[in-house]
Amino acid sequence: MKQDHDILKKDDLIELTGCHYSSQQCEWLTKAGIWFTPRRDGTPSTTWYHVANPIPLRGIVSKPVSDEPNFNAIQ
Repeated sequence: MKQDHDILKKDDLIELTGCHYSSQQCEWLTKAGIWFTPRRDGTPSTTWYHVANPIPLRGIVSKPVSDEPNFNAIQ
């Protein structure tokens, strides 16, 4: 049974991305918004948590900082 913290194996990465080459896997993961870190040999390393929770779907949104007060908050 796969756990969120389990690291994807080589075959898992090929099945997920449809790519055999590390550079293409990294490109695919980047486009999909899946966090990974490259290993020393260039292969991507990520966990099932990051696959199931890609960065764009985590609700992490940085709003621009405004110097003006929020006048809509005044009642």
